Amino acid sequence: MSLTLEIWNWCLHRDILISAQHVPGKENAIADQGSRTILDSSDWLRDPKVITPFLTNCNTDLFASCLTAQLSQYISWRPDPGAFHIDAPTLHWNSLKGYAFPPFNLIPVVLNKVIQDNTDLVLVAPICDLSRKNVH
Repeated sequence: MSLTLEIWNWCLHRDILISAQHVPGKENAIADQGSRTILDSSDWLRDPKVITPFLTNCNTDLFASCLTAQLSQYISWRPDPGAFHIDAPTLHWNSLKGYAFPPFNLIPVVLNKVIQDNTDLVLVAPICDLSRKNVH
């Protein structure tokens, strides 16, 4: 926001009029391509036959894309044409009935967010047995 205000003030001092305008993706193919190309190896999909029974009370997939969403309403980590929102940790989760299959490095963020927002969600995460020692 501060950068936006700085640009706005810079333009005002120079009598430059600026405005924002929406350009449909099909008319702006180069910019639109980035939101439609999925090249992320962490963008995994759980088998719908396995996960669907756990999602009966959920309405928002918190870490998804147009290719991996398990629910019709989903949040993507980057611009996505069908996403309800971008970057799940920036939302307040208390009003969402969420399902999360986050990248493994974001599991601590998700757990902290559940505590911070005092919410419940269905979380898919690996089990780590710290009582077992690796023996090489």
